[in-house]
Amino acid sequence: MTPLPYSTMTLDQAKEINSRLVQAWMIREGVQEGEVPSFSGIALADAIDASRIMEMHPGERLANGHTRHTCHVDLSRIPQLFAWAVAHG
Repeated sequence: MTPLPYSTMTLDQAKEINSRLVQAWMIREGVQEGEVPSFSGIALADAIDASRIMEMHPGERLANGHTRHTCHVDLSRIPQLFAWAVAHG
């Protein structure tokens, strides 16, 4: 997959990082149990970039005509969440 014009990150990379951010948020808030995902090798700037990309992503069209939207963590909450996840992961 090619990089997006405003980033060197591909959509697949953004989805992977975003998935980790959302999972970390759900664990921290007690919505989900489990191990905090690893953010090894991921910079805070990349986490913010991934969330921005997912915020702008319109979602994926499914075969039945519906659209699957992807949730993302609010940009203002990422630095604190990222620090928490790195400390606990």
